[in-house]
Amino acid sequence: MAWEDKAWSGGYLVVMALVSRLESFPQVIALKLFDLVCQTLAALAVLNLAAKRGAKSGAAVMGMLACVLAPTMLLNAGCWAQCDAMFAALTLWGLYLLMDDRPVWGSILWGMAAATKLQSVFIFPLLLVFFMQKKISIRHILALLAAFIAFQAAFLLDGQGLAAVFGRYAMQIDEAAYGDVGLADHAAGVYGLMTTASVREFSGMGMYLGVACSLMVVFAMLHAHSEPDGDTMLLGALLLAAGLPLILPQMNARSLYLAGMLAFAAANNPRRMAAALALELVSLCSYMEAIFSFTVLPMQALSLIAIAAAVVIAMELLRKLKSGAKEAVCHEGGA
Repeated sequence: MAWEDKAWSGGYLVVMALVSRLESFPQVIALKLFDLVCQTLAALAVLNLAAKRGAKSGAAVMGMLACVLAPTMLLNAGCWAQCDAMFAALTLWGLYLLMDDRPVWGSILWGMAAATKLQSVFIFPLLLVFFMQKKISIRHILALLAAFIAFQAAFLLDGQGLAAVFGRYAMQIDEAAYGDVGLADHAAGVYGLMTTASVREFSGMGMYLGVACSLMVVFAMLHAHSEPDGDTMLLGALLLAAGLPLILPQMNARSLYLAGMLAFAAANNPRRMAAALALELVSLCSYMEAIFSFTVLPMQALSLIAIAAAVVIAMELLRKLKSGAKEAVCHEGGA
């Protein structure tokens, strides 16, 4: 059924096909166990990302445990059996490898992540930062593209050709825009503050606004006086993952999943911890409404909380970029 209703990408269809071959083991349980394994791998990536930004071992371990034990993480894999843990694990490990100067494997994992779920591209604007820093080159972009095509092999084996590989997400976006989803599907964001809005008009505007905001984040990071360190790159990824779902149309209750994990990796002060907890609260309330049809807080309130968390993250990034600029000026003055 996942194949016929165009609900999944090629990467996850392979997993679904393998699970469907099980005869003596409950397939739903097998799928949930697979997602829990992916969630554990994603948590290990958070551990490494936290260590990469300079976190102490205790703080890094706490971030990892939060990614495993947070209510939304358990609901997503253990109850909902979604593919978010799989794409998050690939995306987070890819980010870590790119930050750790292992661009080939990092690019390959990002290609696999994009082939698993489109939401992985939330942090792909950082490729421009890595490229301008000469940490990646055109061949790494080609490796990402090759991994994306290879991980969509299910379509090629079915004889659908490259049109299905590159057009799958376009069909999903088009169906969501003109289906029953509207501008948001139990998702917090700017559309949650609107009582009435044209889906046709705001869908296009939201896409353009998302691209513009992504370029603004990249511009700010590239024009810093010093090269962004691990903490700055992590904050940039977090801002993109937490901010874009609030702007882009047709988001769902799980759209902040990646942002939640990045928030736990980046939390090193009370402000960042508050932002992480706010994102977790918003996601949990959205899950309760989407899964159980139970409204904890109205969507307008959740939207305001999510927007406030994104603003805090943006201020943290600006503060980090300014501190880096001051250090660069002091270093030049001392020289």
